[in-house]
Amino acid sequence: MREHRLQYGQGQQTIRTVAVSELGFAVRPSAATLQLVDLRYADDNESYSVADAAAATIDAVSTTTTAACGRSSAAPSTITLTTVASVSAGRRYLISNATGQSEIVTVTAVNSGPKTVLALSEPQHAYPSGATFLGLEVSGSIAADVANTDDYFDANLAAIWTFTGVEPARVVERVELVRPQPSWATTDDLVRLEPGLTTRNADLASALAQAHFDFALDLRGANLNPYTYNPGELGRGACTYLAAFHALKSREEDNARERATRHLERYRELRLQLIVGRDKPGVVESDKSTGAAMAPDIRSLFSGL
Repeated sequence: MREHRLQYGQGQQTIRTVAVSELGFAVRPSAATLQLVDLRYADDNESYSVADAAAATIDAVSTTTTAACGRSSAAPSTITLTTVASVSAGRRYLISNATGQSEIVTVTAVNSGPKTVLALSEPQHAYPSGATFLGLEVSGSIAADVANTDDYFDANLAAIWTFTGVEPARVVERVELVRPQPSWATTDDLVRLEPGLTTRNADLASALAQAHFDFALDLRGANLNPYTYNPGELGRGACTYLAAFHALKSREEDNARERATRHLERYRELRLQLIVGRDKPGVVESDKSTGAAMAPDIRSLFSGL
């Protein structure tokens, strides 16, 4: 189940999703609604509906490419469009060619002068001039009184999306109220470790995103909530080394893969130091409701392992 996270105390917020057909392809519905519910209650309980179903917004971007992009093109990640109006960095779009091939493209940068966008990763298929480029995301607003209410820290919130023109027409996604996640590794951290990566911005963003995702999974695997556990400088270093591994692992330059292997080993060392042994300076686990630091836990019994 997909998860959305509301930042506690940050007022009204928007959550986004992408409709997927029963065959597993991303599709653009003709209409959609969003309802927020609390699954601790039966659907006939008055406390079940946190926010009644209301019309959701479907990204209206609809344009075409004016140059080839994707596989076998000179700059596979650069997509040149008829217009970049309303195209936003960080959003997902659907690119399709005349042969029926299509895929999701996440935009990392928009350039209004040459009317180009930069994709987070290279499209897997070839898209000639005239390929369609459509807005794909469905979004809905969550009211401030939900995000600002600490009662919902213990709720089992869920977003119920209903789509028109898509099967399955009803999708349930988890919603969690969290305190803002501590900042981990940044592009500057990664470039300081591997200066040769400075010319590959799309690769940097992708490597950092994957590193944060993997690190969060590893924390969850150690029964640590990444939204209440601040790994401090140890976590920053771990995430940086992991991002460097992802940025180098597929490159052909001399020693690139050897450096990637060393970075991965260093990440594993730092991860082990974080999740096993005595509590570390600057590493704090917080109560999700109050934000206060929690007392050392049983992991301290295993210091020195």
